[in-house]
Amino acid sequence: MSYIEKTLSEDEKILYEFKYHFIEKVGPIFLIIVGLISNIFTLFIPLILGIYRLISIHYTEQGVTTKRGYKKTGIISRNTEELLLTKVETVEIKQGVIGRLLDYGNIYLTGTGNSFLIFRSVTSPIEVKKNLDSLVN
Repeated sequence: MSYIEKTLSEDEKILYEFKYHFIEKVGPIFLIIVGLISNIFTLFIPLILGIYRLISIHYTEQGVTTKRGYKKTGIISRNTEELLLTKVETVEIKQGVIGRLLDYGNIYLTGTGNSFLIFRSVTSPIEVKKNLDSLVN
């Protein structure tokens, strides 16, 4: 059972869960390959860094319920960010050139005051923005 499933209130449902786009795994996999083919101790460090990054990507949860946006990161320790949908003022997309070509980007939810929530490397960000706009308005 995921963290968000454990923390849902009685009348709350998970609407969307956002997994990282595959491009996020390319860098760590490259580091793992470099670490595996190198027999020098200092080059063994990329192997450890690559494995750590892949594990942290796997254990990150981000999504939207009927009441809030949420993001949970951490493997042993836990860091959670939540933003009530009733407090969201804007939904923004940020995409680079590669993101446009591969159809992924970051979704920024800006709330009242200084609150915000960022969903990183979301697949089909324009479709996600449309769905979030309909929930917020």
